[in-house]
Amino acid sequence: MIAGRLSGARIEARDEDGELWSGLSALVSQSARSLVWRAGVLPSGLGALLAKVEDEAGRANELMWHAGAGDGRLRVFDDSERVGAEALATLRMMREAAHAAGGSLVVERAPSELKREFGAWGLTESAAFLMRSVKEQLDPADIFSPGRFALGED
Repeated sequence: MIAGRLSGARIEARDEDGELWSGLSALVSQSARSLVWRAGVLPSGLGALLAKVEDEAGRANELMWHAGAGDGRLRVFDDSERVGAEALATLRMMREAAHAAGGSLVVERAPSELKREFGAWGLTESAAFLMRSVKEQLDPADIFSPGRFALGED
């Protein structure tokens, strides 16, 4: 597992990551404008994805990230409060890079308008159909996360 701050502060390698996760979560503000996303790719594709994140860091004030080299996971904390078209373009580029690396990208936290426009889960039409079907079976009254997977939305 590796973690770093792309603005050049440091990169660390650790065997245990529980303390690191807690620290990263505490460092990122709870601002409604914060952006947190995670990607899961084949471990062989993690380097290329990190290179894309590093390219993107030139436009952001500061990105913090946490990656698992053994399983291809990457979580990025962007507290630069970028909004609108710039944040949307970044997310689209990173989702495409994750797909090219054999994986996916999910938005964990973002302003609600960005989540609506981008689609937090990035589901294909067939995956959305399956998720909607499972939700209908497990939650027929639509009590939990009302409207989730409605009309093909993710």
